[in-house]
Amino acid sequence: MLAKPTLSDKKIIATLRESFGIETRALEFLALGNDTNAGVYRVTDAPGENFFLKTKRGAFPNLSLALPRYLYENGITQIIAPLPTHGGELKASIDDYALILYPFIHGENGMRRELSEQQWREYGSIVKQLHNTKPPRDFENEIERETFIPKWDEMRDAVEQKISAHEFQNDIQCALGALWQDKRAVIETLRVRTLKLAAQLQKQPNEFVLCHADIHLGNVLVGDDGNLYVVDWDQPILAPRERDFLFIIDSVIAKRVTRQQEKLFFEGYGETKLNDAALAYYRCDWAMYDVCEYAARVLLLPDATEETQGDALKWFRLQFEPGDMVDLALTGGPV
Repeated sequence: MLAKPTLSDKKIIATLRESFGIETRALEFLALGNDTNAGVYRVTDAPGENFFLKTKRGAFPNLSLALPRYLYENGITQIIAPLPTHGGELKASIDDYALILYPFIHGENGMRRELSEQQWREYGSIVKQLHNTKPPRDFENEIERETFIPKWDEMRDAVEQKISAHEFQNDIQCALGALWQDKRAVIETLRVRTLKLAAQLQKQPNEFVLCHADIHLGNVLVGDDGNLYVVDWDQPILAPRERDFLFIIDSVIAKRVTRQQEKLFFEGYGETKLNDAALAYYRCDWAMYDVCEYAARVLLLPDATEETQGDALKWFRLQFEPGDMVDLALTGGPV
């Protein structure tokens, strides 16, 4: 989130004291992330130790906290697990916000700090460990299972209705409407391709593994100590392993991955047979979701600031650049 949440610093500081026993010396909002319902902060306690605080508005599944805690406690130590409250919970609550506290890792994400060859191999090894992990039975019913039914249909319909009605409130919304109309044929081609691949995958047997589902380099922290850490477990899913390979093979999501980096990743992951149709589907589905999501941020969010709208318009436009996500989705893999 680029804009600071409406949650007051005073309430945050009081909750940190009551739930985690932290006397806050400094609370710094960090304009990071792409989730309009989440905000992140650096918390410094009285002795000077730093923590990473995430605030999340709205419904927040406990699984996204319990699963990384389970994985960390069962040997995947490159996962940053949430810290428990005094009562053993993995989150505290204020109003309609959840507060989740983590250790603070000094370093930068993989978009900003280049991974070494050995770190690329470790990245592959971490993903392999995840895919080889069978979640406990009490988690299995909570983890989403891939259905190959896209989740962007309602957003797309709402955006289309808004644009058709020409219900624009500022220049940013007008610009988005014009750009959507200019790209409508491309968007429709992408929609049809995605649905065709989905129907194909629904009919064939698929091996499902535990996937992070958003394990791009922006969610891989490179610590100053040289270690890698995986963050953001908001949407784990049981799916074909290509759901995570989406961020590695010919990927332009968050950062372009080179052929050499891809090779190093799979040296760490190990030999595996790829399902080209699944990889093509996930590229198309990701591209279509982003197109609809960025348009919805401009046109449909009632409390969106012009800064949020302008940023979303920029990202919407970038999706259609040559060699970017829409181009890759329409040209890569089987038709």
